[in-house]
Amino acid sequence: MKISYVTNYDATNILNWSGLGYYMAKSLADQNADLDLVGNLKIRRTLPLLLKKAFYKSIGQDFHFLRTPDIAHQLAGQIQSRLKPDTEIIFSPGSIPVSLLETTIPKVFYTGACFGGMVGFYEGFANLSAESLKDGHFLEQKALSESKLIFYSSEWAAQSAIENYQVDPAKIKVVPFGANLDFFPSLQERREIVNNRSDSVCKLLFIGVEWKRKGGDFALEVATEMNRRGIKTELHVVGIKHLPLKKIPPFLINHGFLNKGIPAQKTKLTRLLTSSHFLIVPSKAEAFGVVFAEASAWAIPSVSFHVGGIPTAVTNGLNGHLFSPEAGVTEFSDYLTDLFTDKARYNNLALSSFNEFQTRLNWNVAGKTIMKYLREL
Repeated sequence: MKISYVTNYDATNILNWSGLGYYMAKSLADQNADLDLVGNLKIRRTLPLLLKKAFYKSIGQDFHFLRTPDIAHQLAGQIQSRLKPDTEIIFSPGSIPVSLLETTIPKVFYTGACFGGMVGFYEGFANLSAESLKDGHFLEQKALSESKLIFYSSEWAAQSAIENYQVDPAKIKVVPFGANLDFFPSLQERREIVNNRSDSVCKLLFIGVEWKRKGGDFALEVATEMNRRGIKTELHVVGIKHLPLKKIPPFLINHGFLNKGIPAQKTKLTRLLTSSHFLIVPSKAEAFGVVFAEASAWAIPSVSFHVGGIPTAVTNGLNGHLFSPEAGVTEFSDYLTDLFTDKARYNNLALSSFNEFQTRLNWNVAGKTIMKYLREL
């Protein structure tokens, strides 16, 4: 199957979009799809757009460049000029590139959220101008109406699209994102890793570049409470160069941003994944959370809040636990303490977490599922 894989960035660069564009393309190629990468699309920020941005900023509102018909037309024109004559499917990891693309070739996109679901959920979508709201809904509706298939990474995203837009639910499919890693130990090694994790120090791992949205302060409060209870606990932070904290306690170890493409930093991340007992990323807003899939790949149970698309990534009792958004530090600390002090229960959950990765949360499964649906078009 000949697929034009469309991105406005370079999909061969694993650092773009947290690696999602790269691994998504690879998942299709691994299923023998003939991919033509149509990427590095140019975005020209015209004077009218720049003036609008400045105006809305002056009145305290946000204006999204990418979600304008002007930009969508720019992208569509470039895609149209680069399509090969034998293209059978146009596939994009986002709705904007295909929203205004006029073609008889089937259009498909696969992403983590729809525009309507993000409005009022993510901070960057909380104060949009009326113009950005209008354009955002218009482009999303166009993409949904004219695409033959729409893949979302979570049930939350799929339901958001159905509730916010006029779209046939039959063409919406839920396919969880996989772990954006290419280094995994074997099943036997995982058993050894789990068994060798410390019995005396509970190691919590926080991974994320947005300390506030990902719940960094809350994770720190949980680690503080566990130490107060007498459970020696360390909080290891990855993804943030400078923590927004006036005082850093001795049990918080910040490793900064770790680039998987640099051998020394990849080794450091591997050691953290090997030794950590739990992933704690208590996000208040999250479309999916690939980091939960990555934790499962290393047999690490996850704890977070039951919000957004996280419930598709984390299933209670299988690869961690999700708490009500109203839950506090006590509930998290009780859960972590009970599991950490019960080696047998912890080991079972850790290996169950790996099983979730092996059966659901990997790009091989995602690629096979997507290609199955594409062949049915």
